[in-house]
Parts: sequence; structure tokens; C-alpha cells
Amino acid sequence: MATPPKRSCPSPASSSEGTHIKKISIEGNITAGKSTFVNILKQVCEDWEVVPEPVARWCNVQRTQDEFEELTTSQKSGGNVLQMMYEKPERWSFTFSYACLSRIRAQLASLSGKLKDAEKPVLFFERSVYSDRYIFASDLYESDCMNETEWTIYQDWHDWMNDQFGQRLELDGITYLRATPEKCLSRIYLRGRNEEQDIPLEYLEELRYKHESWLLHRTLKTNFDYLQEVPVLTLHVNEDLHESLVEKVKEFLSTLIFPKTTDGQNVSRSFGLLQANFSYKTKRHDVQGKAIQASPQYQIGLPQRAVLRLGALLEDVRLEGNRQNGTNEN
Repeated sequence: MATPPKRSCPSPASSSEGTHIKKISIEGNITAGKSTFVNILKQVCEDWEVVPEPVARWCNVQRTQDEFEELTTSQKSGGNVLQMMYEKPERWSFTFSYACLSRIRAQLASLSGKLKDAEKPVLFFERSVYSDRYIFASDLYESDCMNETEWTIYQDWHDWMNDQFGQRLELDGITYLRATPEKCLSRIYLRGRNEEQDIPLEYLEELRYKHESWLLHRTLKTNFDYLQEVPVLTLHVNEDLHESLVEKVKEFLSTLIFPKTTDGQNVSRSFGLLQANFSYKTKRHDVQGKAIQASPQYQIGLPQRAVLRLGALLEDVRLEGNRQNGTNEN
């Protein structure tokens, strides 16, 4: 897909207390196209920045970044915790929780980067601390690759880390790249990352189920209530990524025009978003993705409580307009 030069683009929102960095997480299965998509987004607008997954750190875990310091034997032989986890998950899954720590560190660092001086900043995360816990870590626990004690420890430090830093990383929206497990498996072979070549289709199906529960059906329970109210843009990406998907992201960002209300929930003025949500609510898909080809190219979804608040807001606006015009229409 051809990418135009970076240019200024309209801001989806700014707060009354100064410029607010809109934070959008790009979520999806392994090889759904997240890395490719965030790199495309980075080139679209000068005030858009991305935080890729720190895969290089997972594949070469080192205590120091000093290139002149002599490495230990274990570091020279890899220190590849990603490969170790895939090869022997029952031994290394808990150790791989380092992935979440490195993600938090990278995302926090981005907030003090060049976007802090941008006029209309949007920050795209390649996955979030929430998918780390509720998609990947929970699947490892449910597959008996983490024992009860390890899972309890993971949840405990995850809660603590979010108590300390989570407010700075709270999401304003989520973009879900939706592809079938079969398509993801074929892309794994095409990408050729050594650590991933033995991933079975069943694992991709498990991850797919969890993503659908969280982002489509909104039935996945978490410890973070605000996530239930975060708008989700679903993009169907079984085919190659193309220009129209970037336009859908721009449309989605334009709906995120309100800062959070005092009760911590996100609300949108966009009546188009309300209509899109009702469209989403009437379309149910097989959790294994059999209906993808027949479904719309994209969907924007809000949970029911947000729809009700938005409906009440629109009604208040209508009544206020009638009052100013001197009418009593109900």
C-alpha cells in the first residue's frame, strides 16, 4: 500500500487543561498485521507516533545496553525468552511476564518523547498491558503453563504496576485487527520469525476466542472498569492492508472528541458513532470467524451504557435547541 508523506492532520481531541495525547491500542492475533499497520500509521501524520512491541528485547534479554560490555555465555547464546517460552511454555511462561514490564517501560517512555510538544498528538500502542494479561497470560494459565502461585503473583504485580502508572497509559480507543486463525497461521510462515514457526493453529484459535470475547462481544471481565466503555474500531484484515483502513482510523479518531467525564467514562458527540454501534449490535459473528467475508469492512462499537448516555446527551441537545427556538416539541 502506498503511503503519502507525513502531513498535519486534524486533532481528534484536546483537553481544556492542555493538549491531551490520545492513546489508541492496536490489538489482534499473532500476525494479524499490527506491526505493519502501526508503521503505516506512523507515516500518515506528523503528530501521530507509535510504540511497537519490544520484540527485540524479548529475543535478546540483556542487563545492559552498553555495546562495549562483554556479554556472558548465556547472553551470547541468546537470552531469547520468546523462543524459550514457545519451546517450553510450562517452564518459561512466568518468566515471559517480562514482556509486560518491557511494554510498560516503552509506553511510558513514549509519553515524554517528541509528542509532548506536539499540537495534535495521537499515540498508537502495538498491543496494551490489558491484552498482555487478559489474552496472553490468562491463556497460559488456563493451559496449565503457569501454576496457581505464578498466576497469583502475576496478577498482583500487574495490579500494582497499573496502580502506579496505569492512569498515564489509559486508552481512549482500541483498534481491533480481525483475521481468521488460518490466515494468521499462513502469515506466520510468510513472516519467517524463527521463534514462531511451531505455533499450532489451536493456539491461534484460543487467542482469537479471547480477542472476540473482549473486543466484539464485550463479555470478558477485567479489573479495569473503564475498559468496558472504551470505543472499539474493528477492521477486517483477512486481505492485505490498504489505504481505506487508514481513513477508517481517521474517522474513528474524529469521534473521540470528549475528554473523560467525571465518572471516568468515555462519551462521544458523534451521532454517526451511535448509528454504527447499533449496526454492530445487530451483527453477531461466529467466534471462529466464519462470517468474516460477509461482514462489513469495519465496525465501531460502544457498550450499551455508553450508547444510553450518548442517547441521553443527544436528547438534551435536541431539547435545548427547541427551548432556544421557542418551541415545546417533545
